[in-house]
Amino acid sequence: MTQQLTHEEARRQAKVIVDQMTIDEKIGQIKYEAPAIERLNIPEYNYWNEALHGVARAGVATVFPQAIGLAATFDDQLINDIADVIGTEGRAKYNEFTKHEDRDIYKD
Repeated sequence: MTQQLTHEEARRQAKVIVDQMTIDEKIGQIKYEAPAIERLNIPEYNYWNEALHGVARAGVATVFPQAIGLAATFDDQLINDIADVIGTEGRAKYNEFTKHEDRDIYKD
């Protein structure tokens, strides 16, 4: 099992990687069809997805009400709990798809 990074460790690691990237590589990474950067071991990926009220497409996921319906609850803790579920499902899908080298649209 891989070690889970803390927020601070992940931020430091990301900064080290980004500091090594050229401006063209950085620009390429903001495209939803981001190209691989082989020298940094960054695979190509397509990060287009949305999680406004659940992880869209790419299999089964929990679907919550649209944002306006969630806002109408006026329940900050409920919204936080829903966001936690969406984030957990998104990470689970990412981990499963990348295990099979599937980095297509809706998968990352």
